[in-house]
Amino acid sequence: MNFDFNSLSQNQKFQLYAAGIMLISLFLPWWSSSFSANISAMGQSYGSSASNSLTGFQLTGGIIPIVVCIAAAYFVFNNPSYVLWCGVAGLLFSANSYFGIIPTGSGNVSLSYGDMGGVSAKSGFEYGLYLFAIAAGALTFFAYRENTAPAAPVAPQAEPVAPPAEQNNNPQ
Repeated sequence: MNFDFNSLSQNQKFQLYAAGIMLISLFLPWWSSSFSANISAMGQSYGSSASNSLTGFQLTGGIIPIVVCIAAAYFVFNNPSYVLWCGVAGLLFSANSYFGIIPTGSGNVSLSYGDMGGVSAKSGFEYGLYLFAIAAGALTFFAYRENTAPAAPVAPQAEPVAPPAEQNNNPQ
């Protein structure tokens, strides 16, 4: 195994950075929700609120996206043709989180009862999910670019020239 960072191409270095950003974004918030309610009665006001946020690690079960990120970094050094598949897997995880795990989407709800109080709720996607998706897209892009880059032209080999035959100038 060769883990020499200086021997990597520019595309491979970008792939490594993207895999690191994907890994870090798993620990950032991907989804949040909050709720608040207040009520006023007989000159008194009462209120309550709650909020929750889920990281990418909590939302996706964690182990498979982490394996994808670590595998991408490993393959950059040892088998660059597999990095493309790690990027595609990352895009699928982010799409699954956006469309599958949380089918409700995001939004705000607010109800007001005049002077008596009100209720509000808010839920939505957070920056960690978007950062993961962008990094997975960058990983896929740079892996595709690395795998489809034209090979460096090989200089034509000159045919070996045989040494001139010795001439025999001694007549016998």
